[in-house]
Amino acid sequence: MKATKILAATALLSLATAGSALAFHDGGVAYCDGCHTMHNSSGNKAMAKKGASTQFQGLAYLLQGSDDSSTCLNCHASADAPGKPSGYHIMTYPAPAVGTAPTERTPGGDFAWLTQSYAAQGHGAASPGDRHGHNVVALDYGLTADATLLTAPGGSYANTALSCASCHDPHSRARIVDATGTIAFTQLGKATLPISGSGSYGAAPTATEAVGV
Repeated sequence: MKATKILAATALLSLATAGSALAFHDGGVAYCDGCHTMHNSSGNKAMAKKGASTQFQGLAYLLQGSDDSSTCLNCHASADAPGKPSGYHIMTYPAPAVGTAPTERTPGGDFAWLTQSYAAQGHGAASPGDRHGHNVVALDYGLTADATLLTAPGGSYANTALSCASCHDPHSRARIVDATGTIAFTQLGKATLPISGSGSYGAAPTATEAVGV
């Protein structure tokens, strides 16, 4: 009987822990120290998850990665088992050897494909890795700027500036404020409706609360 209760408690604790990990972005912006560090830690131990920043030598914008996308991939990249993709990992890391398919199957694909280049075989043309997806720059994870296009097609957005934050707002300024899906953006010095839940999972705004986008 006692063993059964212990197993049940362990299962509940595991579910609670998993829920809190997946809830990092619930309601929009996450907690600051999930992505930023103030001064690195005492004892000269770097707070950045990758890289060689030392005590009081923080990275740009006090991020925990050497660039925007590396900071995102600190949580969104993982070595999930083949055939067992996760819902929020967007890059198989370490990237598998060329010829072995990356694991993740998210709507945006798997950024590990950018690391896989294929030589020409028979009548086929060579297929360099940087043609296999959005060329976000995440130096900590081996992702570099597009080698062919220096700017976005039809525009002037530099290839070296493309990051996760180019499309996804890490500070959640955008929010849905009514049932028709109106998206409002926060402005400095002006009050806005607080975010009560994530708009990705069916939460609806109320008269006093918005949902994230």
